[in-house]
Amino acid sequence: EDTNLTALPKEIGNLTNLTNINLQHNKLTGLPPGIGNFRKLTELDLRFNRLITIPPEIGRLVDLAKLNLPSNQLQNLPPEIGNLKKLVFLVTRQQYLPNLSNPA
Repeated sequence: EDTNLTALPKEIGNLTNLTNINLQHNKLTGLPPGIGNFRKLTELDLRFNRLITIPPEIGRLVDLAKLNLPSNQLQNLPPEIGNLKKLVFLVTRQQYLPNLSNPA
């Protein structure tokens, strides 16, 4: 938390037994595809970064229950987010997500 990280090494995907990742208050603009290797992950906190996109590999986090994304620069979420069947908590406030707008 709050370490001014601008990127994660692709090798982070080797830490497959992680259950909780708190990366809030950094300067991340993206996530490596290896994020999809965290099959045991239940909580992912990415608040207050500079994320522009979330990789489609997020859909492989089958145990993810809590995803915190507020205060980033996201403009959409990948459709693979629909694969997160255990997700019960998703926060995306304070960003413009035009593809999630309500139909007229």
